[in-house]
Amino acid sequence: MHSSPSIRAASLAIIALALTGAWVSGTLLKEHDGGWHHGQRGTAFLLQLCESQTIPSASCADVVGSRWGSFDFYIGSRRVLIPASLIGLVYFASLAIWFSLTDCVSATRWIWCFTAFVISCGLAGSLFFTGVMAFSVEQWCPLCVVAHTLNGAVFVCMLWIWGSRRVATAVDPGSSTDEMSGLLGLRRKLAFSAVAVAGMASVGLCLYFDAMSEVRRQWRKLAGVRQVLGSLQNDPEFVLREYFAQPLVEMPTRVAGGTSEAPDATDSNTRLVIFTDYDCNPCACFDGWRELLVDAAFDYEVQVEIRHLPLTLEEMGFPRDDSGGRQQKRSLPPSYAAEAARLQDGGQSFEKMHRLLFEHRRDLPTRDYPKLARDAGLDVQRFLTDLSDERLRRIVQDDVALAETLGVSTVPAVFLNNRRVPDVCLESVVFWRSVAGRFSEKGVLALAEPVELITAE
Repeated sequence: MHSSPSIRAASLAIIALALTGAWVSGTLLKEHDGGWHHGQRGTAFLLQLCESQTIPSASCADVVGSRWGSFDFYIGSRRVLIPASLIGLVYFASLAIWFSLTDCVSATRWIWCFTAFVISCGLAGSLFFTGVMAFSVEQWCPLCVVAHTLNGAVFVCMLWIWGSRRVATAVDPGSSTDEMSGLLGLRRKLAFSAVAVAGMASVGLCLYFDAMSEVRRQWRKLAGVRQVLGSLQNDPEFVLREYFAQPLVEMPTRVAGGTSEAPDATDSNTRLVIFTDYDCNPCACFDGWRELLVDAAFDYEVQVEIRHLPLTLEEMGFPRDDSGGRQQKRSLPPSYAAEAARLQDGGQSFEKMHRLLFEHRRDLPTRDYPKLARDAGLDVQRFLTDLSDERLRRIVQDDVALAETLGVSTVPAVFLNNRRVPDVCLESVVFWRSVAGRFSEKGVLALAEPVELITAE
């Protein structure tokens, strides 16, 4: 049982036309309000047709945005939007899958008739939307015209196959009845598999589009909030007022061995205390731009102290223990590794390990600490020995206790000269430059008078 070369060529032509139609329909769907996120780079070639000045009344946006550009209905209280371009994408993708898996020639008669019926309905839809553009919208969408033309070509190829199609039950002269039965059964299974795959792909496309549309709707709701937040972060008076409204706290400074002592009250150095965790993405982000943003604002004359607040197992998705206390991590806390590096060569080694731990924060559940020690230029054997030093546990426990005393429950938590920097100010370039200017004008001790500082000329 064989298909003629002309039928194979017509089937291949339908596959090529369907794939092109899916590309065009996908481009239109990307441009549809509520579609999935996209960039102009991948669609610029096709979108040039929509912006062509040589095509009279050409406007893809007007056609896609018209009342015929989408169909909506309600499931309960939820409004479901089905763009016409999504219907086209599903239609062309299904045809490409179907003709890729089976040539439709040797399938049973009712399956072939169903395929021809679907293609005929597709042509009727193309004629309908073309008429809508001509007589209702009175605007032309060049990409829509391309898609409808491709659909017309698919219909012509289908007619060619219809006229040349052999009966599915035809048998080669030398074929036995058993061989014929086996081939027909195999091709029926292939046809049903093609229908199933096309159906699942169609459902998947619809579900994906619906999910991404919901994401877009939520982002649009937050657009106003983001705009307001951005304007507040760029308002020097607001960010300074938020900072100075924070109470002054007693922030002991750490000395060798992990013990603490109160800082000198006359010390005028700018002091930045950061509670952080090496498994925290926001902490890594803050550490990444801290030097360019914070340190540069203070002309790199800022004393930075890193304090540890490791996440608990409960925060990482594990249940709380019966005691209800703060729990250790599933493996050795990376904060121990940072402090073990400090024991060897002070702040310089600590800074190297600090950055390496952030760079390898995704190496969970275990980390290759010996490799990190080698990369930091440490004595690996001493480093591994120091990891079990009780002093490291005391240092981390003291930092956790201090954080709880100060009411810190999330990281990164930043304290600038004994005042906590509000989260809204952390990413504000205006805040860091403004507060650095106040420091240089009035000095550290004068910062206890926020109203005068904010209103002073």
